[in-house]
Amino acid sequence: MEEEVAAPLEQFAKDATGHADSVSKKSEEMSLNEIEGWQVSMALLETMNLEMEVETVLVFAAQSRLEGSIEHLVEGDKKENNMLSKKADTIAMELAGLLEFLRLKEAEITENDACIQEVQERISVVVSKFHGSQSDIDLKLKTLQEA
Repeated sequence: MEEEVAAPLEQFAKDATGHADSVSKKSEEMSLNEIEGWQVSMALLETMNLEMEVETVLVFAAQSRLEGSIEHLVEGDKKENNMLSKKADTIAMELAGLLEFLRLKEAEITENDACIQEVQERISVVVSKFHGSQSDIDLKLKTLQEA
């Protein structure tokens, strides 16, 4: 009877071992597939990372060249801007001087106009006296001629 029980147990042990081996092989295959997938993913990731690094270097190089080009392109304009700013300052100073000169000349004109008015008044007084004297002379002449 021991042999009868032992034979199915042996068969069960063989089947269990076979099944365990089969599960182990499937697990190993799945593990290898997963590892292979991870390795492919890592390789792709490394490739993408390398591509990004190359793109970054290219972008920085392009940016640097662009900044250099912009500086070169506006260099003349910056010089012209500085020159025009200095010219504007000079013109503003000249204008301030001219405005001061204009104020002085306006004051001179006002003073001169006052002097002209004074002289015209003196002339009017003299002319008025002359007309008065002439009227007296004319009156005396008429009186003499009538006498």
